[in-house]
Amino acid sequence: MEDLCGEKMNSAGRLTFSAMRARAAPFLRVCAASSGLLLGLALAGCAGESSIPFLEPKVPDVPKVEAGNFPNFSVPPTPRPPAMSPEELAKLQAELENAANDAQRRLQQADSDAQKDQP
Repeated sequence: MEDLCGEKMNSAGRLTFSAMRARAAPFLRVCAASSGLLLGLALAGCAGESSIPFLEPKVPDVPKVEAGNFPNFSVPPTPRPPAMSPEELAKLQAELENAANDAQRRLQQADSDAQKDQP
């Protein structure tokens, strides 16, 4: 069945798939061509040393500053007392060395016990 424009219709009076595809074909061709053109322009901007003139970023006018002449916006460091006194640090170091020696002794004892148990 066909309508007044000559398009194919199904039994329910709706356009068939091939008729819808034929109606949409010119629009799809235009979309494909325009997207291809835009993609080509975008890639052309990356291709050489000079880019597309109207897509170049604006360069701000920033005055040159000497290397050691930058402003410092940070807060000056506050003096803090040391976390441990030298006596506390020495005591902690001795405790850590004793713990390491104990662990080493236990490991050697376990190793010697394991060697005795093997035939």
